[in-house]
Amino acid sequence: MNLTIPPFDTAVDSLRGFLRRQGHSAAIFRVFRDDVWLRCGRPAWLRLPVATDNEVLARQVYAEGCARGLVRIDAVVECDYGTGATVWFPRTPEEEIQGWDSGLKLSIAFPLPRARIAGPLFWRLLQWHPGLRRFQRHRQGAPGSRRWAAE
Repeated sequence: MNLTIPPFDTAVDSLRGFLRRQGHSAAIFRVFRDDVWLRCGRPAWLRLPVATDNEVLARQVYAEGCARGLVRIDAVVECDYGTGATVWFPRTPEEEIQGWDSGLKLSIAFPLPRARIAGPLFWRLLQWHPGLRRFQRHRQGAPGSRRWAAE
């Protein structure tokens, strides 16, 4: 099945509508694994402000995913400023998701974690925490890495 993937802005508008229908903020900002720490059963941490080039990187990842025929936009965290979403596509066979081989997939984490905000200085301190370092290296289903996106 060959599905047409819409342009980036159209896909983001679709995610906004999906978020509204589920009772979440439709104010979307782009995050990558370097910006969040999702912790099972514990509050998430979110680095704000996010990097200024996150939007450019998200568009770049989306274009690469479109070229491969499949791409995801996932809402992964929320805070008072809106909903953090990431763009991702499988780069290796190990990352492929059974039953999804083409097209655009929009998703909202359930439950959508509410994040505590970490400013730049506090985020630097958090980066020394072994749990955050482990998350950024290994967590399946985590937002894509900015380093990964730039490669």
